[in-house]
Amino acid sequence: MKLTSKTLFILAFFIGTSFAQNELKIGAKALLGYNLLWGENSRSASGMEFGAGATLNYEITPLLKLHPELLIAYRSVSFSYTLSSPASESSFTQDLSFLYLELPILVQIEPIPSWFFEAGASLAFNFSASYETTAKTTHNLELHNDGKLEDASVFDVALVLGAGKSFAIGNGLDLHFRFALGFLNTYKDYFDAKSDLGYHDEKRDSKWMRFQIGATYWIL
Repeated sequence: MKLTSKTLFILAFFIGTSFAQNELKIGAKALLGYNLLWGENSRSASGMEFGAGATLNYEITPLLKLHPELLIAYRSVSFSYTLSSPASESSFTQDLSFLYLELPILVQIEPIPSWFFEAGASLAFNFSASYETTAKTTHNLELHNDGKLEDASVFDVALVLGAGKSFAIGNGLDLHFRFALGFLNTYKDYFDAKSDLGYHDEKRDSKWMRFQIGATYWIL
């Protein structure tokens, strides 16, 4: 028992010493992004992203830092397409909205003081997805429909690359630009199997491609 207590005390001492020697910062973050969908049935969809949350920055060495974040992110995309039949033609505009809980885990390298590059992965959990459809026919009839987006993917995994600069404002302010490329399908296109309208089944293939600018203010 004494040996175990001494071992735990020594371990706690070294962990505490490590955190004392290496700087740990806590910050609040906000971001703005431009989204695209890529893949065989991405339909050239595009939209905006807004996010906010908390972030940590742990200095492993003066050159290398670990940078995890926890964010709430709203993503949207919109696209248009046309369906034709012998009797008429209809144009559709589809607006899709997604709400994610996102966990990016990045490694930052600071080769020049106050300038950094970062790379890592992001795991996002989708807990809300909806759609709004506007349809216009050749007979000047306009229809609207909205609801929960069926078959939305629960998870999104992305490769993240970025660069940024730190400013000596207050406790510190970081500005960065990031590119994130998703590898999991976003949703199933449910406007398929409409062979009677001349539309054919499509392979489920639409993934996120995101361009972001963000700001982090270090509180502690």
